[in-house]
Amino acid sequence: MKIKNLYIIIFILFCINGQSQTNLVELLDKITIEHIKTHVDTLASESMEGRYTGAPGQKLAARYIANEFCKYGLTPVDTNAKNEYYQKFELYKYQTGVAEIFYNNLFYWAPIYLGNNSISDSIYDPIIFAGYADQENLKNLEIDNKSIFFLSESVKEAIEKAKNLSSTYSVNTIVVGLPLGKKLDKSIFYDTINDLTSFKELFYYYNFYLTNHRNNKDFGKLLSMNRLIPNALIESDKDIKILFVPEELSEAIFQKNFEDLKKISSIEKKSKKNNLAKIKPAEFSYMVNYNPTIDTIKTENVIGYIDSELSDQKIIIGGHYDHIGRNHNNEINYGADDNASGTTAILTIAELLSNATKDGVTLNKDIVFIAHSGEEIGLHGSEYYTENPLFPLTNTEVLFNVDMIGRDKDDDPAFSNTVFLLEWEGGSEYIKNIETLNKEYTNLIVNTKPDPKDKTLWTYGSDHYSFVKKGVSSVAYFTALHRDYHTPGDTPDKLNYDKMNRIIQLIFLNIWDIAIIEN
Repeated sequence: MKIKNLYIIIFILFCINGQSQTNLVELLDKITIEHIKTHVDTLASESMEGRYTGAPGQKLAARYIANEFCKYGLTPVDTNAKNEYYQKFELYKYQTGVAEIFYNNLFYWAPIYLGNNSISDSIYDPIIFAGYADQENLKNLEIDNKSIFFLSESVKEAIEKAKNLSSTYSVNTIVVGLPLGKKLDKSIFYDTINDLTSFKELFYYYNFYLTNHRNNKDFGKLLSMNRLIPNALIESDKDIKILFVPEELSEAIFQKNFEDLKKISSIEKKSKKNNLAKIKPAEFSYMVNYNPTIDTIKTENVIGYIDSELSDQKIIIGGHYDHIGRNHNNEINYGADDNASGTTAILTIAELLSNATKDGVTLNKDIVFIAHSGEEIGLHGSEYYTENPLFPLTNTEVLFNVDMIGRDKDDDPAFSNTVFLLEWEGGSEYIKNIETLNKEYTNLIVNTKPDPKDKTLWTYGSDHYSFVKKGVSSVAYFTALHRDYHTPGDTPDKLNYDKMNRIIQLIFLNIWDIAIIEN
């Protein structure tokens, strides 16, 4: 009797397993190249204009993703608002301006312009070499109604001298030659900024640090810690115009070695001769467009979820949908791989899981789908979510980040079947069966140990890092960089769709495995 019952149990289990296996294969077969190509072609289309954060193309992409979430029946983030899938946030940055310098009919785009008034002008002036602009240097020079050039090893000191000169003389423009500087020490930007002592530091401060996109809290921190030029304008009652240039440009303007210029300036302090006036510059002019303003960018994450009704635990599948817009030639950076490919994975899996639940499949974990904005300009969308989570991070078991899964590493055919996986904060627990699943269904080469350069790049370079910093277990799927990364060449026609299709299937299998989906 017992043996007979055992045979019956084994037969039932075999039938259940066979039915589950059949359903899973049928689900995987619904992920097709034609289906995913539709999403990629839309997201990386000309109408999206490269999906730059806050731009019309990004808004169009957000609307497309939200409409797809609605079509699949995902629960919106705001159940009180019909079809509201947006988690809105704002970013802030300084818009400053650009300066261009010309000498001997050559163009040199490197000067940094600072002033106390907005200006848009093209200026040509005789320029006088004024050494260090100390009283000893200035006593023999006629500088009224001219532009002057002096050397300095401190931005703060140069600004103070510029204020004094503008109060005493009628100088038109002040050009300051700074030492280029050695290796940039970015640690100076983590404390209160009182001074900068090289052109490299000033260039980084002006073109990257000061004009970085920031959330409200970090922008407030910038304003409070910046003691050098707190409002991107020099505080003075006089009209001050300062161009900062590196030592190479100083040498080009005066056709003398930078060290020689310093030496002559030092000697002049002790000399009664008018040596500085003998240093003749090349023809000099500049153009400047300087209008410091605070730019506010409004953008949004797009979020929908499937409620399991059995648990408060969440699995997040995320990836950024923004890209870098147009380049300096006004060409569109289409961002097919980066990251229309990852966004396509989110949409495809969302549709598949939602339809599966409608067909009777039960999940024992909630599945949250997040398309992040603002990744390219600083991981801002994922950072905003982790600072303002719609679901407690303590209930978030794992984040799967999908970023660039459509190409081959370095466009090398040797990687034409390879996908890379990285994990942090216990993420290995959530991919422990990945090799078995891959072997049975997708036949990819799964590399969990990329070379150190790629590992470093991907640790800090995508949205999972915002979750890792909060201690959330995270896994990243990617296929590494290629020659069209962040160029107009990242177009849909260059994607490896066969591999991408199987990667999306593998991610789906990964979710199926850990969510313990049952019929």
